[in-house]
Amino acid sequence: MSQKKFRANDHDLVLTFLFDAATAVDRDAFIADRPYRLRSVERSFGTASASGQLDLRKCTGTTAPASGTSMLNGALALTGTANSVSAATLSGTASSLLLADGDRIGFDFVGTVTNLVGLAVTVVLRPTDIR
Repeated sequence: MSQKKFRANDHDLVLTFLFDAATAVDRDAFIADRPYRLRSVERSFGTASASGQLDLRKCTGTTAPASGTSMLNGALALTGTANSVSAATLSGTASSLLLADGDRIGFDFVGTVTNLVGLAVTVVLRPTDIR
């Protein structure tokens, strides 16, 4: 199997997701249309949750969003100082960061997200394969 190269005209895919307490439920957030590698995840919110966290999970086949493989070294806290940006630490397992065509990124909300307002999550993916 030959390794595919990133082409100069292939750009990172930047996705932003918005949530409040009522919409912060486990869900599929992205379906890969080609191979990608997770590059970064950041979050900010207007009002913190009571004790919630957010994990990004790589889901294959029929895996539910809360049951996939974590793409992060630890879940992102949804508590703390409002209006500050916090970057996630990505998983140290390289295969956990790779998405194949048809794989999904699932958002797994853990704990109590009561009071959460204005959560913005930005996910950056880099294409890793040439079609």
